[in-house]
Amino acid sequence: MESDLDLLESFYVGDGWAADGPWLTAEEAQQEADAVASGGRRDAVGKGRQVDYYSGSFAIQFSQLLYCRFASDLDPVRTERFRQRARQFSVGFCRYFDTQGRPAGSAIPFGRSLTYRFACGGFFAALALAKVPDMPDPLSTPGAIKGFLLRHLRWWAARSDHIFYPDGTLNIGWLYP
Repeated sequence: MESDLDLLESFYVGDGWAADGPWLTAEEAQQEADAVASGGRRDAVGKGRQVDYYSGSFAIQFSQLLYCRFASDLDPVRTERFRQRARQFSVGFCRYFDTQGRPAGSAIPFGRSLTYRFACGGFFAALALAKVPDMPDPLSTPGAIKGFLLRHLRWWAARSDHIFYPDGTLNIGWLYP
């Protein structure tokens, strides 16, 4: 567990955000660019520079907040670090959602994120469960956190007509197949 948590922490890139894997250094980014230019594969280095809904909203932050909820008594130093990252992350991430809880203009539906529809709001659910104190505005109260989550889910519920296949599974798309 300790090695997994250490690996998770190695994804941290600052301001509460994490990458979805090890982050390329400037030198590694240049190596990758050189490899691509010479006909190599873009993933030759084996690391990335991806920060998106996955790394922020419902995987890395989500996992860290669950750890805070269930392991605070076992690992108070790490869980306080994760709480501080949640505070920092929330300042920028809440701007991805408008007052109706739907993804705002800055939350562009891109790449694999097209299938993340509902999960984009997962951070708010984990934040509510973790009960992180001293959250900054606009997430400074339990009601505000709940409001972001419920508005997000209601927005999707009201627009779900074209996002499911006839068998009930999600299709690939945003508001359309």
